[in-house]
Amino acid sequence: MVIMLQFSACQELYDPKLEIDKKYLVVQGLLPDDGPGQVILSYASVFGQARHRTPVFDAIVHIETGQGEMVLLDGWANGYYYTPYSFRGKVGETYILHVETPDGFSYRSKPQTIEPPIEIASVDASTGTDFQYFHSHVSDRVFQREIEGTHVYIEPANSPLQSIQYRFISNLYLQYTISTGGGMAPPLIDYCWQNREITNLVRRDVSHDETNRLRTAFIPRYGHQMHHFNFPQRDYESHRMVILRLFSLNKDSYAYYMARHTQLSDAGKIFDPIAAQIPGNMYCVNDEDQLVFGLFEASSVTEKAFRTYINFATNEAMILPVDISEPIPVQGCLREEMPPFWL
Repeated sequence: MVIMLQFSACQELYDPKLEIDKKYLVVQGLLPDDGPGQVILSYASVFGQARHRTPVFDAIVHIETGQGEMVLLDGWANGYYYTPYSFRGKVGETYILHVETPDGFSYRSKPQTIEPPIEIASVDASTGTDFQYFHSHVSDRVFQREIEGTHVYIEPANSPLQSIQYRFISNLYLQYTISTGGGMAPPLIDYCWQNREITNLVRRDVSHDETNRLRTAFIPRYGHQMHHFNFPQRDYESHRMVILRLFSLNKDSYAYYMARHTQLSDAGKIFDPIAAQIPGNMYCVNDEDQLVFGLFEASSVTEKAFRTYINFATNEAMILPVDISEPIPVQGCLREEMPPFWL
């Protein structure tokens, strides 16, 4: 009882005195070694108000190379800025992002060096279950359901010359056919597919120090459940393909993604750390008191694809590497023609 009284006596109303009239820049920048760079600029939503994205138009955005070259990014709609298509990051090189916004502020990133690409030593799969959360179709409630599926794990190769700090994005490729016509004439067949990101199904997208082996995908077993995971309701074939993109992370990027994961995985328990500003690598050049959020990431990319299916006789998950020479579109159909990536 005494302890309870002591805790209640310490309660005091705290006024954080937020400066809600200020605009704070949010930077989402990525320079990979396998494609053009992209920078997304917006202003942070005001605390306590409805969340919405406010793009930053007409900014001047450059990436400075280690040789002092200034590469101008082209501004597109909705605050998106892109490097020239032929520009690529290079492993071992250092880059700095420069941003000048229309309100007169200049921002800069800390120098970012691209680490060597992640090499995968092994990949394996196993059948099992996982708890997933779904929004009800008839109300705003969220419910939990245990789902059967396939867990996919990777283990990077250990090397004294490369870091094993990385993040990943996992996509799931599904395919199905649609038969039309019939009667006296032979039916026409459409070969169709869906390719969607499923990283959120594993609830962790960054490596950790405890173990090299990391779960990178969970693939639901039954096609009729796919509408719960942002896939259209279709009669999908049993073969699946998971596409993994591994991004090597330097010290700044790894600290950012680890802090983000820690906050997103907190359950609101008493000993969970207090939510705080995630450490980025951007700062304001002409006003040190001007806050800026986000990250400019420079990474090498490793992309691998694997075909998975379940042996129904043994209930074992099988996984095999697949070569894909070109990116697979998000969705599509071909009439009377199998696409080159058809399983």
